[in-house]
Amino acid sequence: MNYVSKLTDDDLQYICSVIPLQDAVSYFSKNPKEFSKIRPGFRPNTISKEDTIKLLFKNKKKRFIFFFIDNHIIDWLSEIRENIDKHMKVNESKELALIQVLPYSYFSDKIELYFKLINEEYPEEYIKLVRAVVKKIKEDNKNQEELNDKFKTYIDKNITLQRKLETKDIELTKNKNKIADKLEEIKNLKEMVELLKTLKDKSDKDILDIQFEKDELLKKISKLMGEIKDIKKNSIFLS
Repeated sequence: MNYVSKLTDDDLQYICSVIPLQDAVSYFSKNPKEFSKIRPGFRPNTISKEDTIKLLFKNKKKRFIFFFIDNHIIDWLSEIRENIDKHMKVNESKELALIQVLPYSYFSDKIELYFKLINEEYPEEYIKLVRAVVKKIKEDNKNQEELNDKFKTYIDKNITLQRKLETKDIELTKNKNKIADKLEEIKNLKEMVELLKTLKDKSDKDILDIQFEKDELLKKISKLMGEIKDIKKNSIFLS
């Protein structure tokens, strides 16, 4: 089928622009000799999308490029026909099936080109209507995708925040347990201090030892109180 010869330069420019870059790179890589004739000194996987469009359009009459473009059009039209048939099998009209399929086709931004290529007679007003509907569907789909992306971002942030809160809750619980342990230790140390105060019938050496032990216990109590203060301060930051 010779579709390329039916195309105006504007039509062909559009077709070249929507052919996936990877398709062109793959085709050029499989035909290195032909590619070197139209792009000497370059490797297929180094060309950009913009350069590929220019390359296809410039060499549209060369057999190598002509068949590549034509085969893409054949495949696209065949895919559209198959999808329309699927919709019609579930009792949809052809008109409704078109509207369901065309927004997701390679002709979605140039609907009139699709009708031109299938060579079927449709009123101009109908084609304009289909074009308007397709454009609206694409806009709605784009808006929905943006909403979905925003919602996903919101969910991801919410999950991250939830994990941070869970981590803080764990840290707060650990801090509370640390404080409880240190308070218990302080209580025991104070009881020992009080016990030392009751020991009166001791020699001077024993009294000095007791006083030293008492001072050491008080130092430990002071240190523990400082640690409790630091833990409480850390807990405030976690709240």
